[in-house]
Amino acid sequence: MALRRRAAAIAGSGATMVALLALSDSGHPTFDAGHAAALAGIGVPAFACTPDLFPDLMAAAIERRDVGEWAAAHDIPANHES
Repeated sequence: MALRRRAAAIAGSGATMVALLALSDSGHPTFDAGHAAALAGIGVPAFACTPDLFPDLMAAAIERRDVGEWAAAHDIPANHES
């Protein structure tokens, strides 16, 4: 898939890339788990979160903090391989 190839190229370039799969006020968004796993497999953390946590997630990514740890601290399931 072209999107996955492009994501791999971006991640491979050294850029910080985070995939926001969905925003949901309910905290139970719908997204393609296979796509999330494929992104995680190329080193791109993939998340779904509530709109109120989105700014903090982006701040963690911009500051190059471990977004997997950030997600765990906020009880957000993440597809992210170490």
